[in-house]
Amino acid sequence: GLEQAFFNQNFDASSGIPAGWSSEVTSKGSHWSVVTTAANSAPNAMFAEDKSQFGSSTLTSPPVTIASSPGTPSFSHHYDTETGYDGGVLEMKIGAGAWQDIIDAGGVFLLGAYNLALGGTKNPLAGRSGWSGDSGGFITTTVALPPAAANQSVTFRMIIGHDNRIAGNGWFIDDVIHRAFSCDPLVIDLALSSNDSSTSEYHAATDTAEIRVSALLPVPIDIPVSLQATGTADSVDDVTGFGDLTLVTGNSSASTTVAAISDGLAEGDETLEVSSSEATGTVSITVVDTPYGAWAATTFGGTGQTGPFEDFDQDGSLNIEELVFGTDATLAGSQPMNQLLAVGPNFKLTVPLDTLPEGVFVLGESSIDLQLWSIDDVTVLPQGFLIPGGDDKRFLRLVYSFLESQP
Repeated sequence: GLEQAFFNQNFDASSGIPAGWSSEVTSKGSHWSVVTTAANSAPNAMFAEDKSQFGSSTLTSPPVTIASSPGTPSFSHHYDTETGYDGGVLEMKIGAGAWQDIIDAGGVFLLGAYNLALGGTKNPLAGRSGWSGDSGGFITTTVALPPAAANQSVTFRMIIGHDNRIAGNGWFIDDVIHRAFSCDPLVIDLALSSNDSSTSEYHAATDTAEIRVSALLPVPIDIPVSLQATGTADSVDDVTGFGDLTLVTGNSSASTTVAAISDGLAEGDETLEVSSSEATGTVSITVVDTPYGAWAATTFGGTGQTGPFEDFDQDGSLNIEELVFGTDATLAGSQPMNQLLAVGPNFKLTVPLDTLPEGVFVLGESSIDLQLWSIDDVTVLPQGFLIPGGDDKRFLRLVYSFLESQP
């Protein structure tokens, strides 16, 4: 926090009462004066005598303009008075209002509070709480001012009152200071991070990414955090869940889950670069394309007939078919080649089924009349399909399919 001192007076600048301060008496009061006989900070202090006569002595400060934080006036003092009868009090006045005891005005002692009630009937302060007896040396009194003092002109006064019985030494006042502490404008260090920085189009339901904003400690207020996105991925078209965060009071972090949108486009992996004006650091989210999309983006460069059931090189083989067999889908002279092998009385058609990319499927169907097709008599092998022999004729066809995302 920042400390602001509204005034600071140690009474050491001269042998007289400082400018702006004043001393008044009633009846047989002694007036306040600068002395060197005792001080909290040498050489000087203010002093008023505790006489064996009815009267009072009042030391009044100059008006002080208080800011929005009323603050805590404090002073050092040594009192030595007739115990329980003579003593001192602190009063304050807010603006043009009436003088009030510091407690009646809403102040709260933080240190060095009143210690006794002042008795008798011959003391101007009789019946009030105050400082009475012997403090045993200089002590410090600190008061928290009431909220009503904020943004006001405030004046303080110290009054010592005495009756006509036993005299004491008196009351020494030194080192009067009025402080206020204000917090710096709320500055909370926030940082962006991610425990999972990739999300897959094919596994969008389960493979998600995270964007997290964190503070070192739980925050005292709700803090909105705006997120900005750049990069090759679009925060609307390519992912769900992207948006501003709010760090809620009492928490030290907030996060959002980002999931890829399976768009069926051959774009390859894309990157979402996330930053915030309220937090340090950046988060790089990788939007992983489907296996087919990644292959097509690398193979075709993202332009032309790049869909799985299109034919980029116009050689009569579908793009997905060339992916399955590992041929060059950009070169018309490179085409998938099947081998039909005799396996006993049966036949095997070679297809690399054990290396199919995720989301790509090949189904073998057989028919004897090209009208009715069935998988019932087709056996799936790691490297192809097995069909029974013994018929005059039998046909086998391959059916390719593609999923943009895992259901």
